[in-house]
Amino acid sequence: RHYSRIKIRIMKIYNKPVVVYDIECFSNLFVCVLYNTESKKLVSYEISNRKNDIGKIVNLFKLDMFYFCGYNSKFYDDPLINYIIMDYDNLYNKSSFEQNYLIKNVRNIIIEKPSEIWSTHKHANIFHSFDLMAMSFSKKNRCGLKELEVTMNFENVEEFQGDFNKPVHNDKIDEVIQYCKNDVLATNRLLELKKEDIQLRLDVGKTYKINVLSKDNVNMGMNILKKAYLDKTNKQWDDIKNLRSPCEIIDFNEVILPFIHYSSPELQKLLVELKNTKIKPDDDFEKHFIFGGIEHSFSKGGLHSINKPEIIIPKENQTLRSDDCTSMYPSFLINFDLYPKHLGHEFTEVLSDLTQERIKCKKENNKLRAEALKYAINGISGNLQYQNSWIYDPFLVFKLRINCQLLMLLLVEKLINIGARIIQENTDGVEYLIDK
Repeated sequence: RHYSRIKIRIMKIYNKPVVVYDIECFSNLFVCVLYNTESKKLVSYEISNRKNDIGKIVNLFKLDMFYFCGYNSKFYDDPLINYIIMDYDNLYNKSSFEQNYLIKNVRNIIIEKPSEIWSTHKHANIFHSFDLMAMSFSKKNRCGLKELEVTMNFENVEEFQGDFNKPVHNDKIDEVIQYCKNDVLATNRLLELKKEDIQLRLDVGKTYKINVLSKDNVNMGMNILKKAYLDKTNKQWDDIKNLRSPCEIIDFNEVILPFIHYSSPELQKLLVELKNTKIKPDDDFEKHFIFGGIEHSFSKGGLHSINKPEIIIPKENQTLRSDDCTSMYPSFLINFDLYPKHLGHEFTEVLSDLTQERIKCKKENNKLRAEALKYAINGISGNLQYQNSWIYDPFLVFKLRINCQLLMLLLVEKLINIGARIIQENTDGVEYLIDK
């Protein structure tokens, strides 16, 4: 009942107080711990042979008064709570033992994913929530809460001393609840650290009418791009979500822009070798060569010089310069009017519009919008090679990356020709010593 008397003091999302929560699930015990960021109250509910709060849990999540926040909640906690709510009529008249048995079975299905049950309960959207893990990390960089607690210097990093696959003795239930409370407080610490990221996503939601609270930076950017493209073309998501532009073989002779030529023998040899290259889209590709006294790696992922540690001290008549390209990949696509085959010329128009909008936001010191648009225009390269992405076009990936590397080498060659000493270079930047 104390939830109805909350005074808003700290955090609201869409005018709803944020409640941090976590659950623990065993064959004879279900625990749900919640921390209200406004009232600072920490409460716990359980389904056990000593107490059954299943009705309170269902009512709380169905109140539509709060925005719930968890860690890995989108993929675990939310679907399980959705199941309890959706199957409540069936669960209500059963014993706590039977309830926990059924909940545990669904929990096992959710962990094993994918399945129809997993998908149904993941996308139920019965209550408002967002996931700090999905917001903070891309799929390949995600880590467990315990690892994050160490990184955050959280005062109490606690592992569960027991087996999640075995029943919990009555005298150990309070230990489980305490363990769950500790995880909730750790999640709340992360929530406090992520306030700026949350504000960024709220601004994106307000501006573009999309919910990106549980999206990492790249996915947030791609959602902005998708919304802008759909608006531009007057299409619906169903019209494009299954479109792709796959190809079997990448012929570099077709990839490389015809105007690229070099004066130095080393780069002339590289260009000939590249034009005779044919690979499959998923094949690894890398060439090493010496140019300007430095070993270079030219690969599918990008261009890099291979440097040994050294100290660079410019002479009085020298300057050490570090130059890079602004938004190299989107700029390349815009300047050469390139786009995924299945999306058409409108894709480049949208990209150009977003780029101009970002420039305007930076001039107007609208930092939030400029930051969001940076992700919208810079996350394209990785998604072009991702088969599940709506912009998938592997030929365009190679046309983009290979030519940008060759253009950077063209710049490097011109710098060497006027007496520069190349210190270091990568796909979109170069560092060099040159006479003043």
